[in-house]
Amino acid sequence: MCLNPVLGSRAYQARRQELLRLVSTDAVLGDRDMIHRNHAERYAKSLEKSQAYVTLLERHEIVDPDEQTFVYQVIGEPLPIDVHRAMFNPTLKTQMDDDQRAI
Repeated sequence: MCLNPVLGSRAYQARRQELLRLVSTDAVLGDRDMIHRNHAERYAKSLEKSQAYVTLLERHEIVDPDEQTFVYQVIGEPLPIDVHRAMFNPTLKTQMDDDQRAI
């Protein structure tokens, strides 16, 4: 009970564990062996992980931005979509009107 203010409720912690499990058991996203790959292999693998990340979000209907960020952080390495996530999406969200947000 005393850790709830720090770590969140039990439900929150359980959800985080579930998201962590989804990433770690995924054949592509769970691959953390980047140190032994050359540049071309790392780049190709990061593209594959980007696709797997988007697919995982869609398949498990992870729409909460905080959960999406947590999943991205659990992957443990920057992906080619990093700038898109950090700059493009927030810019669009601030410039859309209510009708566009509803779509």
